[in-house]
Parts: sequence; structure tokens; C-alpha cells
Amino acid sequence: MFSCYGDSVVKNVRTHHEANGGVSRYEKIPFYFEQFVGIKLSEDAIDRKCDEFGQMVIEAVIESPWVGGVESYLHRNPNNQQFVLVTGTPKQEIEYILGRLGLVSIFTAVFGAPASKKASVRSVLDDSTVDPSRTVFLGDALADVKAARANLVPFFLRETLLNKKWASEMGLNTYHDLLEGES
Repeated sequence: MFSCYGDSVVKNVRTHHEANGGVSRYEKIPFYFEQFVGIKLSEDAIDRKCDEFGQMVIEAVIESPWVGGVESYLHRNPNNQQFVLVTGTPKQEIEYILGRLGLVSIFTAVFGAPASKKASVRSVLDDSTVDPSRTVFLGDALADVKAARANLVPFFLRETLLNKKWASEMGLNTYHDLLEGES
């Protein structure tokens, strides 16, 4: 999306994106254009660029490999606990992806952009009898950590190459996949 603006812009966008995982494209894309390209986008242009980005990534997300153990865990446990999905991906887009993956019925609720992760978690806690201390937020982005902490929900970070350094600095509980410890 940014390659036509040169390598420097691409590098700046990638660096910022990797450091700010979990933040909605509706925040990032206008920021990138204004800060790195020097163009302030109109609301319509922001919507068009975000839609363009969505079209670029939907199939890639659907075809991406699963985190080890997650798919089988979801299918084995839908009646044993509630699964809620909170993402920076636009709600309509994540619902489409879940439909294509056959996962719609697994989730009690699905939240996506434009709702913030913090507000989405708060909504789940406010609209149910769920006790935050009996809830676990699994995520891989700093926005996930912030949403969990703001709502006093225990958090576990899926460690990746992109978050390994700051995860260690923050002393977070981490996991790599859901196969750890299985024999």
C-alpha cells in the first residue's frame, strides 16, 4: 500500500505497525499518510484506504496457519467456557473471516473496529455475570495488554518475534502456542 511512496516510507510504516500491533487500521492508516507521506486524508479517503487494506489481507488471514493447538481447543471447548473475540479488525470483516473459517458459532460475542479493545472488554464484563478474575485475555499486542489491564482482567501474551522484547521488559506471562506441555 505504501511502496509507491518509497523505501523510507515503507520502513517507517512497518516499524510503527510492528510496534503498535492491535491498533485499528482506522487509526494507523491516516497517521501513516499524514506523518510519513505528508498527506492529510479526508474521511472518505480514509475509508477507501482502509477498505483497500482489508481486501489485501482478508484472504491472507483466512489462509494463514493456526497458532498450534488453538483450532482444536476452540472446537473441543465451546460448551465449557465462553469465547469472546476482541480485535482491531473491522467488525464486519472479522465476522466474514469467522464465517469462512466455520467459527461463528464458537464465539459468544465478537468485537471489532471501530470499537476500542478497552471498551469492548468493558462491555463484555458489564453485560454479563462474568467475573474479571475468572476471565483470561489472550493476546499478542500492546493494545491487548492495555485493554486487559484497564479492565483488571488477567492477561497472557502470545510471544512472537515482534513482541518478545517488550514482553520481557514488561514481565508478562507468555506462551508460544497451546501445545506447550502436551506430550
